[in-house]
Amino acid sequence: MGMNTLNVYKKQLNIMDNYSLRVKRCLKTLVILLMVASVILGCKQKSKKTDGNKSSVINIENILNSKKEVKLSEIAEDIEYIKLESTKESLFKERGTTIHMTAEYIFVDSYGGVLQFARDGKFIRKIGNQGKGPREYVYVSAISFNEQLGHLYIYAPSKILIYSFNGEFIKEIKVHDIYSQVIGLNDGLFVAWTYVSYGYEKNIFLLLNANMDTLSSVKNYFKWQQNGVGYRIGYSDYHEFHQSGDRMFFKDMYTDTVYTVSDELKIVPSYYVNLGKYKIPESRRLYVGLKAKMKLLKEYLWANVQESDKYVFINAESYVNSGGKYLLLYNKENSSGFVVSDSPNKFSGFTNDIDGGLDFWPGAIYDDQYMYLTIQAYEFIEATTEALKHNKKDIINPEKQKQLKNFVNGLSDEDNPVVMVVTLKR
Repeated sequence: MGMNTLNVYKKQLNIMDNYSLRVKRCLKTLVILLMVASVILGCKQKSKKTDGNKSSVINIENILNSKKEVKLSEIAEDIEYIKLESTKESLFKERGTTIHMTAEYIFVDSYGGVLQFARDGKFIRKIGNQGKGPREYVYVSAISFNEQLGHLYIYAPSKILIYSFNGEFIKEIKVHDIYSQVIGLNDGLFVAWTYVSYGYEKNIFLLLNANMDTLSSVKNYFKWQQNGVGYRIGYSDYHEFHQSGDRMFFKDMYTDTVYTVSDELKIVPSYYVNLGKYKIPESRRLYVGLKAKMKLLKEYLWANVQESDKYVFINAESYVNSGGKYLLLYNKENSSGFVVSDSPNKFSGFTNDIDGGLDFWPGAIYDDQYMYLTIQAYEFIEATTEALKHNKKDIINPEKQKQLKNFVNGLSDEDNPVVMVVTLKR
């Protein structure tokens, strides 16, 4: 082999080595990119699973076969009692009043208007005025809020009034259709709910933009011959809307689907509450509210849900007062559930072993951690006094019990309702 031929051969080897090196680098880069893509895709899939699109099923029939006592200390770390200040301007005592909690405030939707309290119960102001003029409301159908913006939404049929948390009027949005409730979301959208009571309603839920244009809807397929008579009955323990994380969830009393709004701005199923044999058949749905027919509904249940990041709290109750009442706890992490209480007593649920006061079941949940319940002052005094007489031996916080006794002694029957706040363990 000549010298020139050898040099050419070495040059070719160098070229091949460089080429091989570049190929290896490209393959390594490709592998890294695929790994990154896999991680990103996995995160997206995980977020989709937890953002309300998992469409799991909670089978009520199965859960009703299992019962277990749960002490409050097993799931909660603290109890707080808030006495809402009672002044001439802030006094409200009517039943059915809705209370909403934020990080700093408590808002009350009362017949006398929207009231604002600090988290310690001190009255701050009444927001807006009652009347038929601009910026006024005759009555309030629903209130909701956007904590990020510090905005309060007051839905009075035909309008949505937006106020700041400081009580300043921001703007009014005209609502051309009549809805039972309209709830504001964090991104400037609204969800409207219509109670199907006449048989001709087109939709149950609608997703609306700020111009009240419909972006998505859940159709109503339960229709009947219109005769001008409405079929409607309300249950104070039933709430169509609840929030968990940064998402709003909503369910109609007669459906088994819990809905939410997807990132694509569509109303989609989040999960299902399957009542099985306890679901009211459509053939008997119009019996609801008819005194002569109500006794035929005793065996059927409606299911209301609240949830935190770990649990779903389900009220499953008969349409008839003499029927069953079940409080069910469903664990999201292991997809299991059981009956916590089947007592007809008003104050039932988790056994209060923290301070020995009232047993507890949430009326609403804020920020996935704070469960709260509103109780009329005279009922709180009577029921708590009776509970404390039992001198439960397994109380884990005697100091809390002393504080509770002092709290009860400082109440009168004529005071505003008490807000019982239970902090969940993280």
